[in-house]
Amino acid sequence: TLLEAQRSQQPQVVRHYVAYDQLLQAKERAGIERAVLSNAFAAGEFKQRGYDRFINLVSRQQSYLEGFARLASEKIASRYNSLRGGDEFLRVEQLRQQASTQHYTGGRLKEDAVAWFDAATQRIDLLKQLDDEYARVIQQVTEVAHAQGVADLWKLLLTRGLVVVLAVGLVGWLSGRFSRRAESLVGVMKSVSEQHDLRLRAAVEGNDEITRLASHYNEMLESFSTIVGELNEQSHSVASAAEQVSCSVVSSEQTMNLQLEQTKQLQSGMQKTRESIEQVNGNIDQATTAADEACRYAAQGMEEMTLALAAIQSISTEVDRVEKIVVDLSQRSDNIAGVLEVIKLVAEQTNLLAL
Repeated sequence: TLLEAQRSQQPQVVRHYVAYDQLLQAKERAGIERAVLSNAFAAGEFKQRGYDRFINLVSRQQSYLEGFARLASEKIASRYNSLRGGDEFLRVEQLRQQASTQHYTGGRLKEDAVAWFDAATQRIDLLKQLDDEYARVIQQVTEVAHAQGVADLWKLLLTRGLVVVLAVGLVGWLSGRFSRRAESLVGVMKSVSEQHDLRLRAAVEGNDEITRLASHYNEMLESFSTIVGELNEQSHSVASAAEQVSCSVVSSEQTMNLQLEQTKQLQSGMQKTRESIEQVNGNIDQATTAADEACRYAAQGMEEMTLALAAIQSISTEVDRVEKIVVDLSQRSDNIAGVLEVIKLVAEQTNLLAL
């Protein structure tokens, strides 16, 4: 703002305004003093604390004028000092002294009120001339300060404008650069997403956020590529193991079928054996009518038949046990087939994930 631009000029301008205010205050009290002392001279005495008021006005004038002389410019202060030594100021001071002396001696004030009024008026006129002169000085100083402030303001505006233009240009350049690199990175991401090619890599240039992002993205692709490779190897291993298990199951199934066929053959043999035993029993019935010589052979045949029956019972028990084993193997074969189906499904899912 203009006030900011005038900051260097403010102390000098404020000092002039304070000095000017001191002069105005002194001039105002000089006018009041003129009226108070005119009334006293006309009445021949001070009435109702009039003297105290007179002394207060005089002391206030002196205080304000001293402050004015101290704060005013050198030229104006010199002008005031020359006026203070003039006849008009000396005449007023003389009449003041006479009024004070006559008041303290208890006598009447003998000075002419008109003479006092004229002397005080002449002094006030001189203060007014000094007032006008100082007002012109303050106006000049203010105009200079204003011009300097406007110039400083324009300098400030131009400087800030240049800074803004440079900042906008720099931001535009950086934005364009980042935009191009960001578009390149997005293009690589899109290609990887559409082509499923984990071998693609983003360009890594510079040392900024985009570069770090591209580097981390490349590291992520590298990790994904490693994981997918390991999954491919594991899927191949699973598929190979599944094939081996499948072959083992087929072999086990063939073995079980062979054992089942052998069991059936054994059952057929046992059936034939039973039929033979029945035939033997028939022959034994027919042989009961044989001679005593055949009894010995019959008894011996009975013993052999008993042993054969025990063997047959043992074979029957073994056949039952084999049947249970075959049934259990059949159930396990079904379970293994279910496990193989699950393994094949897992292998297919793994191959799909690898793709």
